[in-house]
Amino acid sequence: MTSVPRTVAATNERSTPPLVAARVGQLTAMRRALAGKLSSLKKLSYAWIALRHSLGLLVRGQITALGKKALKGLKSSSYAAPAPYDPRLAYDRWRQRQALTEQDRNYLRTEVVSMSEKPLISVLMVVADEQESDLREALESILGQMYAHWELCIVDGSAPSGRLRQLVEDYSRRDARIRWIAGEETGSSTLINKALDMAQGTYVAVLHAANKLADQALYSVARAINDDPAVDFLYSDEDRFDAEGHHVDPFFKPDWSPEYLLGYPYACHLAVQRTELVRELGGWSETSAGVEQYDLVLRIAARTSRIKHIADVLYHKRIGKQPTTTADANARVAARLALSHHLVETQRSGSVEPGLTEDTQRVRFTVIGRPLVSIIIPTAAVAKTMAGREQMLVTQCVRGVRQLSTWPNYEIIIVGDPGMPDDVREELTSLGGRVVTCPGPFNFSTTINFGASHAGGQHLVMLNDDTEVISPDWLECMLEFSQQDDVGAVGAMLLFPNGRLQHAGIALLGGHPLHAFPDYPYDHPGHGFNNHVPRNCCAVTGACLMTRYQVFRDLGGLDTAFPLEYNDIDYCLRLQTTGRSVVVTPYARLYHYEATTRGKTAGTGRDLFRARWAKVFSRDPYYNVNLCNASPNYHIDPEAAKAYRESSMDTLPS
Repeated sequence: MTSVPRTVAATNERSTPPLVAARVGQLTAMRRALAGKLSSLKKLSYAWIALRHSLGLLVRGQITALGKKALKGLKSSSYAAPAPYDPRLAYDRWRQRQALTEQDRNYLRTEVVSMSEKPLISVLMVVADEQESDLREALESILGQMYAHWELCIVDGSAPSGRLRQLVEDYSRRDARIRWIAGEETGSSTLINKALDMAQGTYVAVLHAANKLADQALYSVARAINDDPAVDFLYSDEDRFDAEGHHVDPFFKPDWSPEYLLGYPYACHLAVQRTELVRELGGWSETSAGVEQYDLVLRIAARTSRIKHIADVLYHKRIGKQPTTTADANARVAARLALSHHLVETQRSGSVEPGLTEDTQRVRFTVIGRPLVSIIIPTAAVAKTMAGREQMLVTQCVRGVRQLSTWPNYEIIIVGDPGMPDDVREELTSLGGRVVTCPGPFNFSTTINFGASHAGGQHLVMLNDDTEVISPDWLECMLEFSQQDDVGAVGAMLLFPNGRLQHAGIALLGGHPLHAFPDYPYDHPGHGFNNHVPRNCCAVTGACLMTRYQVFRDLGGLDTAFPLEYNDIDYCLRLQTTGRSVVVTPYARLYHYEATTRGKTAGTGRDLFRARWAKVFSRDPYYNVNLCNASPNYHIDPEAAKAYRESSMDTLPS
C-alpha cells in the first residue's frame, strides 16, 4: 500500500506539472496519514482489519474513499487530545454516579422488605479521644443506614464527664438500637471484645469512631447474606476522606485472594464476620495491637472458605485520624507475628520477613524436599543483536539459568525443530541442556507437551528462549507456591530489557487477556501494593510458568487447538475450574524480550478462546468491576453500574 505513493513522490522530485504535483501532495499526505493510522491501530490489534479494508478500496480504485478513511479521526485544528487519566477526577465522577438518588433509596427500601432473611448486624465501636465532630459523623452514618436491622454497641473509654460521653448518651437516648457501656480498661482489643460481649446480632463489624459507613453499607451486607446464608466473612471496598469531606484514594479490591492477604491486609474494612465464629476464635487478640482486624481475618481464613467480597465502597476512613497501621514499626512486628500464627494454624512451614515496602510482608514457604524441576524451553534457534553483538537467544537463556539459578535440582529440556544448526545443538548440550526434536510445523502447545513427555521432574517450567534470569532464587520463589495442593500455576514478574514491566499477572477484561500495568516502572506498587506481593490472578503468561507435572498431565497439557496464543491463558482458566488457583510472585524476576523468537501472532486462536470462556469467566474475579475494562492499569470506571442495583458478588466458576 505504501509503494505507490513512494514511486509518485520520487517522480515529483523531477519536473512535474502543477496538477500532478497537487495529486502527488494529496497522495503523500494520504501515505503519512495511513502510516500514522496503522501505527495506532496495531496497538489495538485491529491493524489487520483496517489493512484488509484499505487494500480493498485501493484494488477497486476508490482512492477518494481510501483518503477519507485514512484521514478520519486524525488531528486537525479542531482536534482535542484526550486528557491524561486523573484518578481524583475519575473517582469524583464515580462518586457522583454512585450517589443515592431518592429513586435508589425507594428501591433499597423495597428490597429490604422483600428479603427472606433480615439478619441483625451488630456494629462495634470504641470511643476514646476522637474529636466530637468526628464521632458525631460516625454515629450519623449509622443512623442513616438504609437497612434498619442493626444495633450499635459502644464501649466508651472517654472521660466520664466529657463531651464525648455526653454525645454517646444523647444518641443512645435518641435511638434504642444504640447501647453503650463505660470502658476503663486499656488496649483496643480488650475494649472491642467488651463491645463483642454486648452484641446480639448474627454478624458483627467494627467501625472506628472517626470513620463512616456508606448509607447502603449494611443493606449491601444483608443482601449478600441473603444471597449466601452460609457466608462467614464479608469485606468491601474502601476509601479515605479529608476534613473538608472530599473522598480520595479508593481501594477497589479483588475477590477473595488468600495469597494477596498474606502480603497485605487488604480485607480489613468494611469487615463483617459471623458472631459465633468470632467468639469461637476468642475475639480480637490482645497481642496484635495495631493489626487487630488483620489478625482476626487471618484466623478466620484459616477456619473457613465461606468468604465474600462486596464490590462497593462501603467504608470511609478519615485521613489523619486512624489507629496504628502496618506502616508503624510496632504494628509491622505484630503483623509478622499474626502471619506466623497463621502458618501454624494452616499447618504450613515457613518464615515471615519484611516485604518490598513498609506496608507489605513476605511469607516464605519452606520448599518440601528437593523436587526435580524440568525447565522446558521451546526454540527456533534465532539470533538477536543485543549490546552491539549478535547473540543466540536460547544459548543466552540456558547460560543464564545455569550461571544464576540457586535451586540445585533441575533439568533443562530444549525443544527444537529439525532445522536447528549443529553448532547450536552442541553448545546447548555443553551447557547441560538436553535437546529433543519436535517434528512438524511449530505449535507452541505441541512443543510444550512434547517437552513434558521427556521430563522427569515433579514440577514443569515453561520458559521462553527470549528470557534471562534476574533473581537467582527464581525457582525457589515459584516452588513455594507450586508445591501447594490448591495452587495450579505460578508466574513470574517479567521485565522488558529497559527494566519496565512486561508481565505482572494477566487480567481478563471483556473476554480479552491483558497484562496488568504494561510498561510501568518495575517498582510501581500497583493497586493496593498488588505488584509488591504474591497474589492471585486470572492467568499468567507461559513465557515463564511453573506447574506440577501431575496437574499438567491430569489436564491433558496445553490444548493444541491454540497453536501460538491463548494456550497459557486457557490452561490457567481450566485450572481454576478444578478449584486450583493461579499465583504471580514479584520475587521471581526475569527479563523477557517478548515474541522475538516466533514473531507477533495477534489474533491467533482468539475466536476459539472467546467461544470457550466468555460466558464461564464473564468477568475477572481479581479485577474489580468498578475498574475500567478498556485498560489493565486499574483505572477507575466512572460509568460503572451502581453496585447496589447490580450483582456485586460474582465468584469463580464451579
